[in-house]
Amino acid sequence: MIKVRKYVARALCLALMAGGMFLTGCTRNNGDIGEWFGTWHMVSVTADGDLDGGYKKDIFWSFQNNILMLTRIQTENNGMHRAERRYGTWCEEENLLFVNFSYSDNESNPDYTYRPFEELHMPFDSEFPLTIDRKSGKTIALTYNDPDGVKYTYTLKKQS
Repeated sequence: MIKVRKYVARALCLALMAGGMFLTGCTRNNGDIGEWFGTWHMVSVTADGDLDGGYKKDIFWSFQNNILMLTRIQTENNGMHRAERRYGTWCEEENLLFVNFSYSDNESNPDYTYRPFEELHMPFDSEFPLTIDRKSGKTIALTYNDPDGVKYTYTLKKQS
């Protein structure tokens, strides 16, 4: 009877451990990136302090490992949603976020997949810095100083 209890207890323990390993899947590829991880809604874009009225509040920034994915969610007239994605890389150094959209591959049109959306007014042919004006667990404010002298500010709100 005691052997059966030990066997059941060990089997139950192993089952719980194995289940825990499978139920807690990896969501943070190659480690924890802190507050950046997840999806952020870009709630506003300003140019020299003036709100960019052409921005439709439809772009999301997603950070995982060193990959930045920008997603534009468009609602069609029939109520269906369409997602358009763009990809780059990022890294943080002190109060700067370095972003790079200069990639291409043999399958994608580099004018599309690896360029930021036009509403961001960002370059696509080299790495460039964004100044981190504010970063908390819920809000990020980033500034890009365009070579033409325009100061763009992007405000992001945490979604997940």
